[in-house]
Amino acid sequence: MTSRNGLVLTCPFILLGASLIAAPPQPPTSKPLATANVPTIKETRPDLVVVSITFTNFTTSPNSTGGLRGAVTPAFTYKNQGRSRTGPFQIAWEYWDKAANTWRPYLGQSFTNDLAAGQSWTEGGQPADQFLWDIGPDWPKFRVRLDWGRAVNESDETNNSLVREFRPMMMPLRTPAPSRSLQPPPIPM
Repeated sequence: MTSRNGLVLTCPFILLGASLIAAPPQPPTSKPLATANVPTIKETRPDLVVVSITFTNFTTSPNSTGGLRGAVTPAFTYKNQGRSRTGPFQIAWEYWDKAANTWRPYLGQSFTNDLAAGQSWTEGGQPADQFLWDIGPDWPKFRVRLDWGRAVNESDETNNSLVREFRPMMMPLRTPAPSRSLQPPPIPM
């Protein structure tokens, strides 16, 4: 039997006289309606994504006010998970300035050129990238924004940024400030 839309319909039962007998299963003769006549679209544009922001080399030292000064080395990894090259784009690497309630450039902005499909890259992680702050109730927060000038026509523009706050697993032991004198203190008489 054929329906109005041209699909072949099969009946799982055959009526023979007064008894009903199950018919043997028949292989499908057409595509399911959900995928019939739907064209396949292959995305070919690039897609930049921030993969991670990591922190290494956390240390503390006394600061000038008797508190602790923290130091950490941030790095971030990003990738073109699309199917074509990106061309040149800008990266903003920023930290949160709580006192001013705004994001501030961290080490300026770097530029990268023509990230190939599937290629990833890591920025930072070097001694020159160390971030210093006076330890208080808040921890440093970093943000990476890829292609913030929208130079690259991407398949997904919603995955171009990532924010991560640094929080140590545990505080390093506080080391006492070095003594200013190599001589023992005088004994009172």
